[in-house]
Amino acid sequence: MRDRIKSLFSYTFFFLFVFVSLALLVSTFSETFSQLYALLTQSGRIFDIFLYSLILIGFGFCITALILSSWNQQYDLYYKTLIICFALGFVFVFCFSFSKVKSDADLLELIFYDGRSEDFSKDSYAIIVFAMMYIFFIILPLSYYLLGEKIKKFFSRDFLIRIMPSINIVIYTLMGFALQSFFYKSKSVYYLDLFLFFVAFLSLLALFFYKKKIFGFYEKTNLLFLCLGVVFFILSSNRIDEAGFVGRYCFFAFALVAWCGEWMLGYANKEE
Repeated sequence: MRDRIKSLFSYTFFFLFVFVSLALLVSTFSETFSQLYALLTQSGRIFDIFLYSLILIGFGFCITALILSSWNQQYDLYYKTLIICFALGFVFVFCFSFSKVKSDADLLELIFYDGRSEDFSKDSYAIIVFAMMYIFFIILPLSYYLLGEKIKKFFSRDFLIRIMPSINIVIYTLMGFALQSFFYKSKSVYYLDLFLFFVAFLSLLALFFYKKKIFGFYEKTNLLFLCLGVVFFILSSNRIDEAGFVGRYCFFAFALVAWCGEWMLGYANKEE
C-alpha cells in the first residue's frame, strides 16, 4: 500500500512540476504568451481548481483511513483523533471557501489577507502557514534524518515516528518554497524567505550525499525535479514576482495531502 501511495504522489508531483515549469518558461521566453502564468493564477483558474481538488482528496483520505482503521482495528486514540481533526479542517476550509459572506472571493483570498501578491509581510496568517510548513515539513524531518541517534529520544514515541514526513514530503514542500522570485524583492524581509529556502535546500542535498541509502528511486527522481525547478524558477523570477504565491500554495496543499495519505493510509492495512 505504501509503495503504491508513494508512486501515485510522485507521479502527481511530476505533473504539477511540469505544468508549473512549462507555464513559467513559456511566459518567460515567449513574448506572445508572456502573461500565460499570470493568467493561470487569477481567481477561478486552474490553480484554484487544483486547490479545491486537493482539499476534497485530503478529506477523502481521512474518511478512508477512518474506515480502514476501524475495520482492521489498527489505529489507537491518538491517530483517530488526529485524523478526525484533519477531516474537520478540510471540511471547514472547503465550506468556508464557498461562504456567502464573501461570495466574490476565491479560496486564497478567504484564507489569506492577499494570497495573490508577494506582500506576505502584511498577512500574519500567511506567515504562520510558512512557519508551520518550515518547522513541521522541513526542519523536524530533516533534523530527524540528518541527526538520527543524536535526537532519537526526542522522537522516541512511536506515534511521532509514524507521522514523520518522508523525504518526498520534504521535497514537495521545498518545491513550494522554491517557487518565488529570486531577484525581484520589493522588501528586504523577503530575502529571509530566500535564505531559509537555500539553507533547507542545502541541508537536503547534504542528507542525500551522507545518507544515500534512505533515498529510493522516487526520492532521487523527485530531488532531481527539485533541482531543475530551482533552475527554472530562477530563470522565471520576474514572472513569479508578477503572479505572487498562488503556485506556491498549491505545492503546500499537495505536500499536506500527500503527508496525510502516506501516514493515514500507509499503516491502515497492518503492513508493519
